[in-house]
Amino acid sequence: IQGCLFAIIICFLAAVYRYQYSADTLEFFYGRFSVFHHAGYFAMYLNFAVAALIIKLFDSENSKNKKVFYLVLLALFSLSIFLLASRAGILIYLVIFSGTLFFLLYHKMYSRFLLVLAIAGTLTALVIGQSGYTVSRIMLMKESLSNSEKVDSYKDGRLYVWDASANVIKNNFLIGVGTGDVKDALKKELNNLGYKRPADLNLNSHNQYLQSAIALGVPSVILLIIIMLFPFILSIIKRYYLYAAFLIIMAISMLFESVLETQAGVVFYAFFNSLLFFSMVNFNKKIPQSHQNIS
Repeated sequence: IQGCLFAIIICFLAAVYRYQYSADTLEFFYGRFSVFHHAGYFAMYLNFAVAALIIKLFDSENSKNKKVFYLVLLALFSLSIFLLASRAGILIYLVIFSGTLFFLLYHKMYSRFLLVLAIAGTLTALVIGQSGYTVSRIMLMKESLSNSEKVDSYKDGRLYVWDASANVIKNNFLIGVGTGDVKDALKKELNNLGYKRPADLNLNSHNQYLQSAIALGVPSVILLIIIMLFPFILSIIKRYYLYAAFLIIMAISMLFESVLETQAGVVFYAFFNSLLFFSMVNFNKKIPQSHQNIS
C-alpha cells in the first residue's frame, strides 16, 4: 500500500510538471500518467492495494481514525485506476467492488453495503463523467467485441493477436511450439492473416492462457488454471480473502496480458503468491485474526 501511494504521488507530480509545458490533459491518463510500469500492470498493483484497503476498512481491530485514512487512500487509488484508463484494470476494480457488495449482502451487513456502494458509485460516476479519454477506451473495447472487423488494428491489436494465437494453438494443440519459438510462430501467423501492424510490433498474445498454450500446449493451460484454482478454493475455505482477491486479480489480468512474460508480472505473481500462500498454510495453521474479523 505504501509503495503504491508513493508511486501515485510521483506519477501525479510528473504529470503536473509535464502539463506545465504541454498544456495537454492527456498527461494525466494511461501511459503518460504511469511512470514506472505499463498502465495495465500499474493498475494490477493498485487493484491489489484496493483489495487490501477494503479488508482493512472492515477490520474491527482498526481504529476509526485509521479507517478514515484508509477511505482517503481508497479514493485516491480508485481515482488513479480510472486515470490509468486500463480497461482490464477497470474491469478488475468493478469485480472487486461487486464481490465486496455480494459478500456484505450475504452476511447481512447492510450499512457497510451502502457505504461501499456509495463510494464505488460516486467515484465511478465522477471519474468516468469527467474523463472523455477513459470513456473512449471503454467504448473502443465495446466496439471491438461487437464488431471486430471495423476496428483499427493499431488501436486495439489484441483481437488480431488473439485470432492469430488461436490458429497457432490449433496447429500445435498438444505440445505447443516451444518457449523459444512463440514470437516467431505468432508473427508468422499474423502475417499470414494479413495483420501487418501487430506483426511489425512483435506483439505477444496479450493473454497468458493463449501464450502458455502456444508455448507448451493446452495441457499447460489446464495446469495453470489448477495452480490458480486450488489455492483460491483453499483461501475461501480458510477465509483468507486477501489471497482470494489476489488470485482473482491475476486470473482476470491474464485474460488481457501475458503477465508471466514480463518482469512486472512475474515479480508480482511470484512474490505475493508465495507470501500469501505460505502465510495462509503455515501461520500456526490458521489465518491471522485481521482476515477473519470482516466476516
